[in-house]
Amino acid sequence: MYKRGIPVRKLSDGDFKAEPSVTFVVIAFNEEFGIVDTLHSILNQKTNIKFSVLLIDDGSTDKTVELVEKNFGTEVQVFRQRNLGRGAARLQGISLTSSEFIAMVDADVRIPANWLQTCYDSISGYAGVGGVAVPDGDCATIGRIFGLKARIRSGSVALMGSNCLLNTAILKSLGSEWATRLGEDYRLNQILVREGYSSKSLPSLVALHLENKSFAQTLKWMYKSGNDATKLWITYKLLRVPDLAFIGFGLCLGMLPILFEDRVLMGIFLLFLFILLVGLAHLISKFEVRKQKWRLLSACLPNSALMLCYLLGRAFGLLVILKERIFQYFNENVIDSRSS
Repeated sequence: MYKRGIPVRKLSDGDFKAEPSVTFVVIAFNEEFGIVDTLHSILNQKTNIKFSVLLIDDGSTDKTVELVEKNFGTEVQVFRQRNLGRGAARLQGISLTSSEFIAMVDADVRIPANWLQTCYDSISGYAGVGGVAVPDGDCATIGRIFGLKARIRSGSVALMGSNCLLNTAILKSLGSEWATRLGEDYRLNQILVREGYSSKSLPSLVALHLENKSFAQTLKWMYKSGNDATKLWITYKLLRVPDLAFIGFGLCLGMLPILFEDRVLMGIFLLFLFILLVGLAHLISKFEVRKQKWRLLSACLPNSALMLCYLLGRAFGLLVILKERIFQYFNENVIDSRSS
């Protein structure tokens, strides 16, 4: 079996037991706002498949664990750890699981009642399948603040960490390389491809993403996300739309001193216009335009501020990588030549 020209390992019937079992692994860090609704959406699945629910609390300082214990008792197992990041939290959940399948659902995502049954019915022959979370994580805050209706569209990879079902044995065989603080789902998808496994997105299976970050928290998160996105670009050498935006941003910064040496204000204005266009294009790609044009326009400037933080994060990430490469070259060539 092949997918997009890549040889894919076909899973044998031996990879699946006759009677399925699933463990939902929910990772949470300060999710008191929506954790109860998320767990209700999991426990209310319409299915005959046996499943359990495990919450990995990644060092929450709010009432996340207290609310879970109060509302669900023994229905939800809770494991607490210090704050190690999303990847480490997922990895901890995987290590505590012995079921055939692992369902990853984020603490700010509400899945539909048919989610588990649909995923299980679709996973034969695949390492994992996943639904679509709406809206995307990078636009959830803007969507909430301005009341925007999101487009239903698949992500950049088949399996989004926010809601997917995976074969446990395969997942454990991949090790911990993918389990980083950010971008862990993208890395997991790339490693699955590298190892010859196929995965599948289910566009008709829509989960609701209700993130509760403040605008200030989102600015910080976008910067960190941009930083990590540069690492992903350098590591996997895959060109995506955000990479094109970063290249355009870099060209603008590089050309401004040359083209507008005597017209600094004009140069700054054109850079501002570029960022504004990136913010608007991002909104149009993520949200419905019809019947909410004025809301989109009102959200353009705040969203452009988020895009600027993302692009600055990418620029800083590139500088860090270049610095590391220079030091590595210096150590391997200059120092070694002197010692010899």
